[in-house]
Amino acid sequence: MENDKFTALILPVKNTILYPGLEVNLLVGRDSSLEAVNRYEQGDTKLVVISQKKPGIELPGREDLYPF
Repeated sequence: MENDKFTALILPVKNTILYPGLEVNLLVGRDSSLEAVNRYEQGDTKLVVISQKKPGIELPGREDLYPF
């Protein structure tokens, strides 16, 4: 691979594990998450969904997400 890096928005999810090829409906409620989904739908960016370690954290940082 020549360049395996890319820029994307992160969509943290609570109590959810996603698998490739699996279709799942996600309830998106945080303002920042809604904005990320809207930007993705407009074709402005890629969107990466990552599970949160602790669902009680409302504004998760990188340390609050599983490694990616």
